[in-house]
Amino acid sequence: MKEAEAFVIADSREKSRLYDECVSTGRCKQKTAANFIVGEITKYMNDTGKSLSETALNAEGLVSLCVAYEKGNVSSSGAKKVLGELIEHGGNVDDIINDLGVAQNSDAAFIDSLAEEVIAANERSVKDYRNGKKNAIGHLVGQAMKLSMGRADPQMLRKALENKLDTEE
Repeated sequence: MKEAEAFVIADSREKSRLYDECVSTGRCKQKTAANFIVGEITKYMNDTGKSLSETALNAEGLVSLCVAYEKGNVSSSGAKKVLGELIEHGGNVDDIINDLGVAQNSDAAFIDSLAEEVIAANERSVKDYRNGKKNAIGHLVGQAMKLSMGRADPQMLRKALENKLDTEE
């Protein structure tokens, strides 16, 4: 953990306690818990003026979210939405993921079909990529994420697109 992150967590007994409780379970990575606490949780507290004890968030909920995020079941943007619900209302992380429709899809056939569709619809970016402009892949990944409404695994998408573009000329 970076010094700045440690300072933000140690700045509040509640954040320190939450971090310690999450990490002591051994179920989530220290970095993941720290990122959520330093980022979205601290932002929420600053924006609302509320303390953690005034929210519905508990260590078990944050640990469950960390685990879902680390397994790739939810993207970072989806995780932020889930965390917002946990803070405001509490609840079961898996249920919240399903209710919000933010489950990340890592199905290889789904990813492959998205890659094919995006390649077919974006001739210019495909040409740019094949002519050495490797950053054109970012546009293609973005288009595929748009098609999937943010549900596709972006790392898998990037690999699928690169494989197709590098092998199909």
